[in-house]
Amino acid sequence: MPRTEVALHGLHHINQGHSVSVEFENRDRSTCAAMLAEAIQIFDESGLRYVRGLQPPGWNCSLALQQACRDVGIDWLASARDIEVPVSKDAKTAMSGLNGVSMLFPERIAPGLMHISTNFQATSAAERAFGILDAGGVLSIKAHITKNVPGYTHLDGVDDLYMNYLDRLFDDIEVRYGETIDWTTLGQLAASLSDSSVRLPSERLPSEMTLSEIAADRAA
Repeated sequence: MPRTEVALHGLHHINQGHSVSVEFENRDRSTCAAMLAEAIQIFDESGLRYVRGLQPPGWNCSLALQQACRDVGIDWLASARDIEVPVSKDAKTAMSGLNGVSMLFPERIAPGLMHISTNFQATSAAERAFGILDAGGVLSIKAHITKNVPGYTHLDGVDDLYMNYLDRLFDDIEVRYGETIDWTTLGQLAASLSDSSVRLPSERLPSEMTLSEIAADRAA
């Protein structure tokens, strides 16, 4: 499939307890690392092309999982999802997964580990997408590959209605912004920032710009 990346999404996607899907919850660093390593081994042995990124089940990402990602060479993480907080350059996530990280801009949450928030889905209005792009942010759209599973319907499941909506939205974005935006993937974005000389918040000097300012300046 052209223009497609495959990344990690846990190992079994199952956890004992009330939150069945939150696979890494209450697991220590070594256990998380072993699970990620097994998932990576499955990809390696299958010969499938993949990128070293992770969107953890249930958005849950503990400190132990973040440390485990670094242990096994995961380059980027997509944990936080926020489709409710109003758009601004300084907006922080407060919905699913990691809270308090940038909602619009990539952020290095640990050495060698980039985080990219999800900020849009099928139920979001097009104006939210335009606001994110106007602010110089990354428009990161979430979709479930399934619409209906036993006992549950994903609001952002990929059905004809959702795909038509996205098709129209992308057309509008292309008309409105033209070549001023970059159509990319999470893996490509993380790689380009890791390869760049840009200092992120944990690395900058007091007199330097914030990540939001850098990203907005680049977008402009």
